[in-house]
Amino acid sequence: MRDGAAEPALSGLTISERGGWEGEEVVVDLDAASTGAALRAAE
Repeated sequence: MRDGAAEPALSGLTISERGGWEGEEVVVDLDAASTGAALRAAE
């Protein structure tokens, strides 16, 4: 259960630290580790 909460939390932290609005979309520059975590969280 803890692992399931960690990945969305990491994605949220990455968005708040690196994200920015471009029109109506949020764009985030991700490294490979963050990209993997984001993909797993989206499943």
